[in-house]
Amino acid sequence: MKIMGIINLTPDSFYSSSRFDSTYSIDHKINEFVNEGADIIDVGAESSRPGSIPISEEEELNRLKPIFSIIKKYTQTKFSIDTYKSNVADVCLNNGFHYVNDIYSGKKDNKIFSIVKRYNAKIVLMHMKGNPKNMQIDTVYNDVLKDINLFFAERIKIALENGVKLSNIIIDPGIGFGKSKNDNFKIINNLSFFKKHNLPILVGHSRKSFLSLNSNQPKDRLIATIVATTIALQNGCDIIRVHDINETKHCIDIYKKFMKYN
Repeated sequence: MKIMGIINLTPDSFYSSSRFDSTYSIDHKINEFVNEGADIIDVGAESSRPGSIPISEEEELNRLKPIFSIIKKYTQTKFSIDTYKSNVADVCLNNGFHYVNDIYSGKKDNKIFSIVKRYNAKIVLMHMKGNPKNMQIDTVYNDVLKDINLFFAERIKIALENGVKLSNIIIDPGIGFGKSKNDNFKIINNLSFFKKHNLPILVGHSRKSFLSLNSNQPKDRLIATIVATTIALQNGCDIIRVHDINETKHCIDIYKKFMKYN
């Protein structure tokens, strides 16, 4: 079970406490994440919240450049770039990153597979219906679990055909990306359904709106996130993508104690 921490270099991320706009604040947060036990740190410079507008490759790289010198200090921690652009992935992998976290799974820019192959990097293939601007307009599926599994089968096949090693592929069902509130609960409660691919499963549910109670805000959803994390672990999640490393680490440690008596 690995913990992936979230660093957003965007002004419009849905959770304001995950936004960082100075080299000092970025370095401070990475250091905090590392000390708290993060295994991977996922860095994003383009928001993918519902309704968000894409930015140019140039703008994305401009936001990322300050972090390149910082991550070189953290040699024991793996870094992931949250991007779907092959050129951005290339620059980041050449500057110390180890993972590509692609919300489009190569559908937006197929060249991303050749970049991952060249660096022998890992890639997260995420399911999303539509794109961030329109993904919550139509969230109807024939069968959400079967449809996601068919998507994974297709994208894994294409990744392999483009030279990506099977051992370098991670799958992510895309909580909140073109899913209804109930779909999100169903997916986390049925993660074992995706185990047929024999690949690590990543879940990114942290502080998202489906966890809201009484219309509370992201800052109030830590307890709900920990509950969802526990259920995700019970159902076979391998990587938890979260804003709160310390609390998640404690959750995993307690969960492991229970599992000793299973």
